[in-house]
Amino acid sequence: MKKLIVSGVILMSLFSFFGCGGDPAVLPEWAKPGDMIFDYYERTVGTPEEQPYYEVVLYAYSDNEVRMEVYTDGGSPDEVMTESTVPIQVYLDAMDAVRETGMDRWIGRNDLSGITGHLFVCKFPGEHGMVRVSSEAMPEDGKDAFYKVLGVLNAGK
Repeated sequence: MKKLIVSGVILMSLFSFFGCGGDPAVLPEWAKPGDMIFDYYERTVGTPEEQPYYEVVLYAYSDNEVRMEVYTDGGSPDEVMTESTVPIQVYLDAMDAVRETGMDRWIGRNDLSGITGHLFVCKFPGEHGMVRVSSEAMPEDGKDAFYKVLGVLNAGK
């Protein structure tokens, strides 16, 4: 009996390690290690000179971690890129922020407006692949939604 229990534990561990036994709702079903699963981007716009950007990108990594790349002063000679693995909870919390703010419902709406002076972009999994929303078409309080997502991502660093 002990051999059967030990065999079951080993088998379940192997399934989990190779991605066969994880929670299917955690990562998009199409995501494999190295695929981008979330992106946050912001940059000042409307000035004559090129402005650096700030970007946080999450990539599928394992059943319990994602790889996070953070670009500070991106696109400038002073660009700094840091890379780390973080708990998958960071991705889950970012997706919760997307849903809580209604960002996932901005697609295809005609009653949205944009802002000038600053560009925000967020990409995340939708029903049929990656979805892109931006500050070029967002509700009046959309800037708060971007800042909520940014807060979640920064807290996960």
